[in-house]
Amino acid sequence: MQAQKTNTLPIPTYMIALLFYAVIIFFVQLSDGIMSYIAPVFIEDKVQNPLIMGAILSSSSIFGIICDALFPNLFRAKRHLFFLWNTIIIASLFPVIFLFFPHIIPSFILAMAIWGVYFEFMLFSNSYFIEAFISIQRHGLAWGVISTFRALSLFIAPLIAPYLLDKGSHHPLIMSIIFLAVGMLGILIFKKLFPHKKRAVINEVVSKRYSFNKELAIWRILFHKLWPLYIFLLSAVVLEASMFSVGVLATEDLRQQSVWGGSLLAAHVLPNIFTGLMVQKLGSQLGKKKLAFYAGGIGGVLFFVATQMPTPMLMVLTVFVASCFTSITYPAIMAVMQDYVTRLGSFGSEMVGLQNAAGSMAYIIGPTLAGGLSLFFGNLPTIGMIGLLFGLVSLLNVLIVPRKIKMPQKALIGLPIE
Repeated sequence: MQAQKTNTLPIPTYMIALLFYAVIIFFVQLSDGIMSYIAPVFIEDKVQNPLIMGAILSSSSIFGIICDALFPNLFRAKRHLFFLWNTIIIASLFPVIFLFFPHIIPSFILAMAIWGVYFEFMLFSNSYFIEAFISIQRHGLAWGVISTFRALSLFIAPLIAPYLLDKGSHHPLIMSIIFLAVGMLGILIFKKLFPHKKRAVINEVVSKRYSFNKELAIWRILFHKLWPLYIFLLSAVVLEASMFSVGVLATEDLRQQSVWGGSLLAAHVLPNIFTGLMVQKLGSQLGKKKLAFYAGGIGGVLFFVATQMPTPMLMVLTVFVASCFTSITYPAIMAVMQDYVTRLGSFGSEMVGLQNAAGSMAYIIGPTLAGGLSLFFGNLPTIGMIGLLFGLVSLLNVLIVPRKIKMPQKALIGLPIE
C-alpha cells in the first residue's frame, strides 16, 4: 500500500529531495556569494596590490587540498548531512572574522582557511547526496538542478552585495550570517522528511582504512586514467575563480564607465540559472563529455572576444553569450565525474576527493595567475586570456578523450588495506 501511495505523487520522491536539498545549497551559496564579492574588495583595499590579493585568496585552497586528501579516509562512512551541517557551522565563522578581527593579513589568511574547509565540506555533501538519492541515469539532472540553484544565488549576490556595502561594511557580513541561519533551518526540515537515507556503499566502506600514502596512490591511479578530464575541470574552475577575483575588480572598473559595466559579473552568472536544466537532455543526445568540451571551447573563445569589444555594453552582452556555453561545462563534467564515483564503489570517496582537489588547485592557480596578469595587462584583458586558455584546453579534450573510459578497478583492488 505504501509503494502505491508513493507512485501517485505528482513529483517523484527523489525529485522532492533534490529540490529541497538544492534550496538549502541556494542559501549557503548566497552567503558564500556575498563573501566572494566583498572579500576581494576588503583585501585589495588593505594590501593595495592585486597580486598579493590573489595570493591571499588562493591560500584558502591550500587548506582545501588538505581536506580533499584527508576527508575520504577520516569520514569514509559519513552521510551527506554530516558534511552539510559542518558546512554551515564552519561557514558562519567566515563573516565573523571580517566583523570582529582586525583587517590585517593574518586575519585574512585565517578567514581563507575557514573558507577552504567549509567549501570542501559542501562539495563532499553534494556528491554524497547524489550518490544516496539519485540514480546514475539522472546524474546530469541532479548536477544541473544543483548548479541552477547555485547560479541563482551567485546571480543575486553580486546585485545585493554592492547595495549592502554602500550601507556599511558590516551589512553584507550580517546578511551572510542570516542566510546561513536559513540554511540551517532547512537542514532540520530535510532531516525530518528524509531521516534514514543511506549511501549505497556505506556498509562496504566503513571497515576500510588507508594510510595517507595509500590515499595518494589511489589518486595517482585515478589521475593516470582521467588526466585529460582533470585538466579540463581544473581549467574550467580557473576561469570561474578568475571571474570571482579579478572579475570583481573588472566589474567595479566598468561600473565607473557605464551603468552596463556594473552588470559584467551578473551577466556571467545569469546563464547558469537556465542552462543547468538543459544538461540532462543535451547530454543524453550528444554525450556528457562531448557536451562539456564543445561548450567549453566555444565559450572560452567568446570570453576572449568579449574583452576586445569597444564598449561596456557590448562586453557585457558578449560575456553573457560566452557564459551561456561555459555554464554548461561544470554540471556536465561533474555529472561525468559522478558516474565514475558510482562506478568506483568503495573507492568513490577518493574520486570525490580527487575531483574536489582540482577545484582547490584552480582556486590557488586562478586568483594568483589572474592577479599577476592583471598587473601587466589589466583586469579585462586577463579575463580574455584565461578564457582563451580554457577554450584551447576544451578543444584538445575533444581530440584526445575516448568515448568510454574504463575505471582501473583491478589496480585499485590490488592496493593493500592498512
